[in-house]
Amino acid sequence: MRGAFLLLLDSKERSGQAELMAQKTFEIIHDGIVLGHSAMEHGDPPMGCAEGAFIAEDAFFTFVKNVPPTGTEEGICRWTGLNLRVSGDQAIPCLDLVLYEAVGPDCVLRWVDALGIPNDLYQSLFEHHVAIYENCVRRSQKPILP
Repeated sequence: MRGAFLLLLDSKERSGQAELMAQKTFEIIHDGIVLGHSAMEHGDPPMGCAEGAFIAEDAFFTFVKNVPPTGTEEGICRWTGLNLRVSGDQAIPCLDLVLYEAVGPDCVLRWVDALGIPNDLYQSLFEHHVAIYENCVRRSQKPILP
């Protein structure tokens, strides 16, 4: 995943961030159907991006059979043009929502990347990403990208 920030936090900070992240679940939508969910646990606030592991619902497997990937590179399938919303709420405007699936010999990895979420909305939806980023800037440390 691109743009995710890692930072060494003390145990109080880590538990606070985990608490904030556990509060929201995001739905990944195609044509009004929930394909799955993500906690959108990683983010890049200046870019308005949020990423996370994708947990598939049954509808995802029907989707994969009927909707060809937008692209496939190095064994990774990519679907673009999906929608993101807080569970049961309205769609979150973003430039694009991309769903990735990488199938290996022993595992399958799926993740989503929401790109270009407006700043004011990003700050209210992803307070934990903003807090980590601001903490990083305050400590004058450069973010460590995975």
